[in-house]
Amino acid sequence: MQGVFTKILQLWIPNKTDKGSVVTDVFEPNFTKLDQNAETTNKALTDLGNNKLDKGTYTKTASDLDNDKYDKTGGIISGAVTINTEAGSNNSNISFRNRNIERGFIGNIETTDVKSFQIKNTLAGDGIILYDDGTAYFKMNNLTTSVREVGAAINYLNAENTTNKSNITTLQNNLNNLTTTVNNIKGRWKTFTGSSSGTFVDDGWLFGFVTIRFKDERGTSTTISITNTTENFGVFEQVNTAGTIYHDLLNIFGTTKIWTYSAIKQQGISADLFASKCVLFYPV
Repeated sequence: MQGVFTKILQLWIPNKTDKGSVVTDVFEPNFTKLDQNAETTNKALTDLGNNKLDKGTYTKTASDLDNDKYDKTGGIISGAVTINTEAGSNNSNISFRNRNIERGFIGNIETTDVKSFQIKNTLAGDGIILYDDGTAYFKMNNLTTSVREVGAAINYLNAENTTNKSNITTLQNNLNNLTTTVNNIKGRWKTFTGSSSGTFVDDGWLFGFVTIRFKDERGTSTTISITNTTENFGVFEQVNTAGTIYHDLLNIFGTTKIWTYSAIKQQGISADLFASKCVLFYPV
């Protein structure tokens, strides 16, 4: 028997000129084919129902879901996530919102001159800024100790350290100046003790409780006993106002009597100094 199959269901249609049994040659094979097609269709529908995508309240098509998945609230995004700067925008960041009010963000911020990565509290208007040049900014108003804000405390300690360094430097300079002064004094003054003798000149200091014998050029000797700081004897006189400046310094040597001989107007007077506690300084 001659004929053709239908395009979709593949049913048999015999030629009109063919003669044969309608039941055997047409109905039976076509009914069998319909049943087979129905079975295949039912299985496909069952599989589709079992594996269908549950859209829930999502109103868009499945092809839009991938683009919209980062807009979902809640849930966990795992794996690496790359956020690219949008065209025409200098910012690429993750914004955190509460009732559509931005509370803060983490991300890249760029201006004409400065590029940085920020963790910012939008409501506070500040945060941590890490600049591309390696510097950083951190406003620490909320970090406090019992005394002061931490950042200020650090600055305070740094300032105190700077002040202490300055004070130490000043003290060192003063010590150096004092050392220089002492060295200058040591270089300018000549010392006589015991029975040593020498020539007296103006502007010297004699201190100690001693007995001194002077001998002029004619050989006449005069012995003077220094007993207190109020005596005024011959060529010696009580320490003047300028000389009192040296009193505390001279106390280091264990003496309480300080005398000058600036009253000596003539040079070349020889003198013998006696007593081991007698010390005479005079310019050389």
